[in-house]
Amino acid sequence: MTTRRPLLFALITGLCLAAAAALLSVFVFSGLWGRVGTVVAAIAAFGVAVTQARVAAAMGASDQERTARARAIFMPGGKLSVVRAITNPVDVGVHTAPRLEGAPRLPPYVPRDVDPELRRALGGAGFVLVVGDAAAGKTRAAYEAMRAVLAGHVLIAPTRSGELTTALTAARAQRDCVLWLDSLQRYLGAEAITSTQIAELLAGSGHHRVVLATLRATQETRLMLMAGSLPGGQSTRDGQAVLDQVTHRIVIDRLFSAPERARAAALARDDRRLADALAHADRYGIAEYMSSGPQLHTEWQNGWERGAHPRGAALVTAAVDCRRAGYTAPLPKALLDELHQEYLQGRGGMLLRPEPPESAWRWATDLRDSGGSPLWSAARDRYDVFDTSSTRPSVSRPSQWPSGPSTRHCGTRGRTTP
Repeated sequence: MTTRRPLLFALITGLCLAAAAALLSVFVFSGLWGRVGTVVAAIAAFGVAVTQARVAAAMGASDQERTARARAIFMPGGKLSVVRAITNPVDVGVHTAPRLEGAPRLPPYVPRDVDPELRRALGGAGFVLVVGDAAAGKTRAAYEAMRAVLAGHVLIAPTRSGELTTALTAARAQRDCVLWLDSLQRYLGAEAITSTQIAELLAGSGHHRVVLATLRATQETRLMLMAGSLPGGQSTRDGQAVLDQVTHRIVIDRLFSAPERARAAALARDDRRLADALAHADRYGIAEYMSSGPQLHTEWQNGWERGAHPRGAALVTAAVDCRRAGYTAPLPKALLDELHQEYLQGRGGMLLRPEPPESAWRWATDLRDSGGSPLWSAARDRYDVFDTSSTRPSVSRPSQWPSGPSTRHCGTRGRTTP
């Protein structure tokens, strides 16, 4: 903008001079002075052409800059927003929850025990890091604290690690802003944010800038243990240097405390999703239960696609069916190896291009970003299934599950197997 204004002024001035010289040469002067006026008009016209080219180049550069910024930073409506304008937590990385007709996309926020500490930390300029297990509720807590304390600050949220330079430039141009680095591990490594960049952003006075990040506890531990211990481990050392800039480290537990459960119970009267999560709060974190369910169900459905994970989906379906038939104990691996064959055959068998058994088990038990997995090892060669409303005993069977004797088999075995 500062470059375009002088160029536009020069363009208008040049146009006026060219027009004036041309008019004088035609209507006022003749002979030598008329020729001089013509020359002046030609020079002015040349200046106008040069200025026009520079204005066009400046306009093009400005458009490119806006395009690059829009690609690099979360900018709803094509412009930077203050924190209070971001009303949908999902837009900044909060996991979704099961849909409930007539209810908001996410259940109400359950205040966490660390909220007062987190909000005090945001009141001062610095680097605030929220640490916890996958799906412990880190992002939701950070979002709610940011909205409560920094509502008028500009939100700078890079869309991917490769665009950090643009995001940092935008942040340094703001007096009061939040640099939002959800899942900090995404911004550590190649093209990573550096400790120097953070220090430069926060240095000085006359502004209130905050770096607010979330990080999995496992990633933090890996950086601490591996920094400098491996050949070529420069990125790990750089990541540890970034963590050294943290001024406030806030830890959020996956399992809700008794006071947190009490607050959830008060809110659950108006939201069935919270009530359902509370029924499993001794086993799963409330945030984990609500975020894992939708993701795992979608992966389960998509796993049946040809060439995807049909054998893994069959293993999960067999386990779910056993749960619904009343088998409440951890399921023997041998039982699932046997039963899943019927489900696989019922959906097409080898036509689905099923993966090898070891790959199927790996897919079914790998921990997802949401904090859960379809199956998990409960004991030696025994597996449990992620417990949602779709896995509990019911008189109805989803249409995508094939009928057959498997339910009778696992129901009988479930009552006699410890």
